[in-house]
Amino acid sequence: QLRSNHLFEDAVIGANAPAAPQPRLFGGFSFTPAPEPDPLWADFGPACLVLPPLTITFAAEGAWLTVCRFDETGDPAARIQELRDQAEAFCAALPDLPISAPAAPRWALTPAISPDAWRAMVNQAVAQIHSGALRKVVLSRALEAAADGPFDPVAALERLDALYPDTFRFLFEPEGGAAFFGASPELLAGVHASVLTTAALAGSRRRGRTGSEDAALAADLYGFHRLGA
Repeated sequence: QLRSNHLFEDAVIGANAPAAPQPRLFGGFSFTPAPEPDPLWADFGPACLVLPPLTITFAAEGAWLTVCRFDETGDPAARIQELRDQAEAFCAALPDLPISAPAAPRWALTPAISPDAWRAMVNQAVAQIHSGALRKVVLSRALEAAADGPFDPVAALERLDALYPDTFRFLFEPEGGAAFFGASPELLAGVHASVLTTAALAGSRRRGRTGSEDAALAADLYGFHRLGA
């Protein structure tokens, strides 16, 4: 947080710039900073945030192109004009940009663990629940997918946009050759002005004594909870 504040404390932003397209950092954090990270996530690290030089923002009131650049000349006026020229050139080139539609590759899916190892994990979890060591366990299985041709993460994200328009789609590629993308049905947290909004879609509640009480508890579980900052 302190480093991000320092990054933007001397930022020069247009006086009439709306809030939506202002510079922002993109990235993520691991759940646990393991001393020896999984090789699958080695290119991402425990934390990684980037300030994109170009950002396109769509909001209810329109769309914007945001251009960011570090100024080492000490002449903000000249640099702002340079950024405006760069933004205008980018917008002028948009109609002529090639739009590729690569054919979807064929995939071979392989479980990351064997069926016997998976059954052993389930049996171990059930035994720990019966012993009282655990009350709830969430197990997941990973699949390794191998394509028969080049894989384009941007094309995959476009397909997710078409298939799951009501989700939050994301693509993060800090280095070439390693990308993290997906489509999540829930937003972990959103901050607007002084209000934090979160939705817990994977929560659980006790059962009600009647059908109507069940419905009320379910509605409360699925409801958005707002916390004033």
